[in-house]
Amino acid sequence: MSDPGEALVAFCEDAKAVKRWKAENNLGKLLGPRPPKRTKWINDMPGILLTVNNFLPQEVAESAADLLLQVPEECWTMLSGVEGEENLDGINCAHRLHATLGDTGLEAVDHLFELLSGVLPPAEGRHSHFHLGKFSQGDFCGVQDDAAYALAENDEGEAVKCSRAVAVMLFLTRDWEEADGGCFKDCQQAEEKPEDTHVPVFNTLLAFHVPRLFEITKVLKSTPRMCVFGWFLQEGELYDLEHAREQPTLKELKVKKKKSKAKAAKKQAAAAAGGPPKEIVEMARKRQAARKEGRFDEADRIR
Repeated sequence: MSDPGEALVAFCEDAKAVKRWKAENNLGKLLGPRPPKRTKWINDMPGILLTVNNFLPQEVAESAADLLLQVPEECWTMLSGVEGEENLDGINCAHRLHATLGDTGLEAVDHLFELLSGVLPPAEGRHSHFHLGKFSQGDFCGVQDDAAYALAENDEGEAVKCSRAVAVMLFLTRDWEEADGGCFKDCQQAEEKPEDTHVPVFNTLLAFHVPRLFEITKVLKSTPRMCVFGWFLQEGELYDLEHAREQPTLKELKVKKKKSKAKAAKKQAAAAAGGPPKEIVEMARKRQAARKEGRFDEADRIR
């Protein structure tokens, strides 16, 4: 039996095969140009949610999946936080998940990260940052937009401020279904649709321009959901973080829309019934006139 990651490493060392694979999975072409810098709410920002099935060659994907299962337990860090509080890990929503934040000691993991960094062609001021992820039973990630600033090292060895520009997630757990939880739910629009829920099918890559609202539903299966996740960074500030944080949450948008619909329905019903009785309208007019003139006791008696 081959060592976990052996086929992955062999593929990464085959320059011609990697070049062909990168050409087929060029995120620059598949995602298209970055949408213009937005001035409205995050959920108004255009851009596609890219799904690439059979992302890695099958043997390489199998090798990567086996590799993730061999990562030592001490390499996993649990990240958790609650909504509305300043979370130390920088995730601005309620969440609980496990990730590798440092060196795993496995050379094949470094090869995997280097391979993924090549799906977006090199460009001036572009960097990448990847982690291994593990969502155990009960783990989840609430609604967030992934927008954040980060530091990266430029060619001169200096730390430069960057923005997360493109987010990627590569799912590496076999035999996963929607009923198992751990699904990627696109929350870009206030109106939910069935197609917004993406099951983490084995060897499928999701990619999108940041910011974009999404959540990871709670894992219900005892088997952990494994993945690689991370970002391509661009030097500079691509968005205004403070402005983004001030915008309504998805829940607030839904409540606002629901109230608007109820108000419209109420008006429509009143119009269909010929409006409120004339005596009610007259009392309201008298009450308003009395209050305007400061006769509050009198206004309270008009009922």
